Amino acid sequence: MERVNIDDKWVNRSKGWDTYFWGNSNRNPYTGDPKNSPFHILDMSWTANIMLEWYNELEKDERLLDYAISYADSLLTLQYKNGFFPSWLDIRTLMPMDYLTKSSEVSMTISFLLSLYAITKNKKYKESALKAMNAVAKQIILQGRWEDFETYWSCSRVGADYWVGNKLWRNICTSRIIFQCSGQRRHY
Repeated sequence: MERVNIDDKWVNRSKGWDTYFWGNSNRNPYTGDPKNSPFHILDMSWTANIMLEWYNELEKDERLLDYAISYADSLLTLQYKNGFFPSWLDIRTLMPMDYLTKSSEVSMTISFLLSLYAITKNKKYKESALKAMNAVAKQIILQGRWEDFETYWSCSRVGADYWVGNKLWRNICTSRIIFQCSGQRRHY
């Protein structure tokens, strides 16, 4: 984009297709520069899951399935022993980054892996998804830790400096209400 003056009014205009680049969201805890932003696992799992839906419902283009399998196999190497996956990967080293290593963001990856299992019947995808699902059940749902990148970095950076990883009363209350309504009266 560039700023141009049109009729005494400054507006943003595209520099054209010759200047495009593929990048990642600039809404993250690391940088505001899309060219240097880390890979976001949630976004990648979302895209791969949509590819599987396309494959399943519209056309059996093997390239879609092959890509999803390749992504899943790489993803499985990143799963932590506690069941979670990292939220971000450094774009140069592909190493996991620190923020939200135990967050509800992993739920999208669970959905993707279960979708892939439904198509391939390869148990490693189901086992990985169930391990992550168990982590979410124990460390997210039961503790009321509803955090993801949107909480702190998407539309607002409120709390990004001091709330990450800390329990907020509104989240604890929400979890208690859910369990009381479901008949599972527990106090945390």
